[in-house]
Amino acid sequence: MATFAIYIDKSQKRRDGDYPVSIRITQWRKHAYLPTGYYVCSEQMSKDFEL
Repeated sequence: MATFAIYIDKSQKRRDGDYPVSIRITQWRKHAYLPTGYYVCSEQMSKDFEL
């Protein structure tokens, strides 16, 4: 069974300070990332990069 999670990559910070939001799909210990058109800023996240 596949699991889905919201994923924010710390290394892809834009010049304006926003981070792209991706959906992480895991099945059989393999990961795939689906990019979305959404961005979050540091004020919208916790220190652990969680929404």
